[in-house]
Amino acid sequence: DWSSDVCSSDLTLVEADAEAFRSKATALGLEARRRGLKPAMIDYDDDVRKAAHNLFADLRELDRQGYDIIFIRTLELSGLGFSVMNRMLKSAGYDVVE
Repeated sequence: DWSSDVCSSDLTLVEADAEAFRSKATALGLEARRRGLKPAMIDYDDDVRKAAHNLFADLRELDRQGYDIIFIRTLELSGLGFSVMNRMLKSAGYDVVE
């Protein structure tokens, strides 16, 4: 499991545009809080280069801060986005919600 190499937090990818991601991640975060978990959200605003550069550092930092579950907005599956999404999917154990 790749995620255990990067961080101990559970990761879930959320496939949505920016507005829908905020709504869906907020709802998922509220549900997580009801279960006693500390949720976080990551949205790279479709900036694939930023995601490629920061993904693992961001995951490690959120893990260090004690977040139990992290919701990450997916990227386009083309060019560099394909490679970054491959890393995201492996880190999330292929846990994707729409």
